[in-house]
Amino acid sequence: MDDVQTQLLQNIHQEMINGLFSDIQVICNGGTTTGSRIALAALSPYFRAKVTSDMTESRTGVLKLPTVSLQVYKDILKMYFCKINLINEDNCRHMFVATDMMQLDYIKNLCIICMNQDLDFTPQNCLNLWRTLKLYNFLDLSKRALSCLTDNLAEFLKTGTVIDLSKAELLEIISKDDLTCREDDILKVAMKWIEHNNPEQGDVQIIFENIRLDIVGRQFLVNDVAVSNIVLENNSVREIIQHVSSSALPQRTRTTRFVANCSDVFVLHHTNNLLLSCFTSEEEWEDVPPAPVDPGQYYSAASLDHKIDITGGDEQGKCTLVYDIIGAGITVQPSLALKFGENILIMGGQVIYISGEENVSPSHVIQCFNTTTRAVIKVDTKLPCTSSTLKGYVHLPDVYLLDVDGNVMHIHITDRNGGIQVENKLTVK
Repeated sequence: MDDVQTQLLQNIHQEMINGLFSDIQVICNGGTTTGSRIALAALSPYFRAKVTSDMTESRTGVLKLPTVSLQVYKDILKMYFCKINLINEDNCRHMFVATDMMQLDYIKNLCIICMNQDLDFTPQNCLNLWRTLKLYNFLDLSKRALSCLTDNLAEFLKTGTVIDLSKAELLEIISKDDLTCREDDILKVAMKWIEHNNPEQGDVQIIFENIRLDIVGRQFLVNDVAVSNIVLENNSVREIIQHVSSSALPQRTRTTRFVANCSDVFVLHHTNNLLLSCFTSEEEWEDVPPAPVDPGQYYSAASLDHKIDITGGDEQGKCTLVYDIIGAGITVQPSLALKFGENILIMGGQVIYISGEENVSPSHVIQCFNTTTRAVIKVDTKLPCTSSTLKGYVHLPDVYLLDVDGNVMHIHITDRNGGIQVENKLTVK
C-alpha cells in the first residue's frame, strides 16, 4: 500500500510540473510557476486558507510568495510529494523560513536537524544566521553564530556588513564581558558603524562607554581614535578618551576582555615582609607590594570579594593586614576587614601553655572577633580536627579548610538572629 501511495504522490507532483491541471499561478521571488489548488490545500492550513477563503488569491487565481525563491518553492513541493530530502547547507536557512511561514512542520523539523548538525558558521554568514536563529528562538545555535562573529571580529570587519548592524545589535555585541577578540578590533567595529550610520551624540557616548578603553592599545587610542572626527565632535566622548589617555595608571597588558576578566592567582608565603606573589591570567608573575610590617610565621589568612586578610603571626600576634586587590595592582593597608558582617572568624592555630616549660598544642577552637565592639568570643561549634596551620577557601556560606595533616573540612557559616552559626558539613582525608 505504501508503494501505491508513493507512486500516487509522485504522479500528482509530475502533473503539477507539466501544468496540465493547473488552476492557480504562483509568483515567487525570481520566477513564476503554476499549481493546483487542491494539491496546495492538502499541503497545509496556510495554503488551504489562501486558495479556499475569500482572500485575494482565491478570487484572482494568483498566489504571491515574494519572500520565497522559485527554487526553494519547487524543492519544498518535491520533498513533500516525492519524499526526497533536498535540504543542504546552502538552502537550509531559506527552507526553514519558508516552511515556517507555510506551516510545513515536517520539512521545518528536517531544517532544524540540518542546522544543528551541519551548519557552518563563517564571518561571511554569521550575521544573517544570528538574526534568523534569534528570530526563531534557536538559543544554542544563535549563541554559536554570535560567538563566531565576535571571535572573528577582525575578519567580520573586512566583510563590510558591520555597517548593516542595528544599534541594538551593535550594543549587544560590544557589551559582552567574555569577548575573546582584541579590544582594538571592537573599537574599530564601533567606529566604522558610527561613521556610516551617523547616530545621535548620546548614542555615540553610550557606544564608547561599552568599550574597555583601558585595554585598547595606547598608541592606537592616542594616534587614531583621539584625533578622529567621531571623538573631536563629541565633548563627552572626548572627555572619556582624555581621561584614559592621561591616566597615571599603567596600561593593562591584557588586550582582550576574556583574559582581563580572568582572576589572578595570589600565592601566600612568608619571606620577611613579602607575603604575597601574584600569578596572572596571562601566565606571568607580577610583583606585589610588600607588607608594612612582618607578622612572622604561623599567621592566618582568608579571602573574600577583592580583599585578602592576614591576621596573627608569631612576630605580630595582634596584627591584621588587608591586601586590597584593585585593577592597577595591589595596595596594602593596616586595618581591620569585615569578613562576615562585622565579624572576623579565626580558626584553629596554636595554643601555648606555660607551666614550668613552654608547651604548644594545636587547636580546634573557632574565635570570633567583632570589629565594632572589639570583643573576642568563642563559637560553640569546634572544628572537627585540631590544626596548628590551616589553609582555606571562602565562598560564603561555605568554607573549605585544609590542615597540615591532610584533613579537608567543609563548614557552613550563617548569621541567624544576630548570632553566628557554624555547622560542620564534611571531613575527608
